[in-house]
Amino acid sequence: MAEGNLNVIRRWLGVVLGLVSLAVLVYGQTQIPPVENWFLDILGLLAIASPSVVGAYLVWRLPGNPVGWILAGFGLTFTLGVIGEDLALTGGPLAGWGAWFGAWEWAVSLALLLIFLPILFPNGRLPSPRYRWVPP
Repeated sequence: MAEGNLNVIRRWLGVVLGLVSLAVLVYGQTQIPPVENWFLDILGLLAIASPSVVGAYLVWRLPGNPVGWILAGFGLTFTLGVIGEDLALTGGPLAGWGAWFGAWEWAVSLALLLIFLPILFPNGRLPSPRYRWVPP
C-alpha cells in the first residue's frame, strides 16, 4: 500500500474516532436527566468534547503524529467513562455496563493524558533514549 493511501486512511480513521466520541457524548446526554444549571451543562459538554475535536483535527492535519491519536483516544475513553458513570446512576438497561466501564476507564484516560501526552508532545518523538519503555 502506498504511503499516500495510508495517510488518507489514517486521516479518516482519526475523524471517525472524533465523530464516534461526539456521537457517544450526544447519545449519553439524551439519556441523562437535564441539569438545572444549563451553563454548567454546556461547560461540561465543551470540556468533554474538546480533546476529541482537537485530536481529530490533529490527526487530519498530521496523521503520523501520535499526539492527535492520544487526544482523540483520551476524548473517547473519557467520554465513555463519564457517560457510563451517569448511566450507572440511572438504573436503566445499560447501568451494569456503565458501572463496569466507569470503574476502570479512568486508568486508561489518565495514562493517555498524564504519561503518553507529555512525553510525546509536541512532535510525537521521544525526547531521549531513556524513554524507550514508552511505546511510540
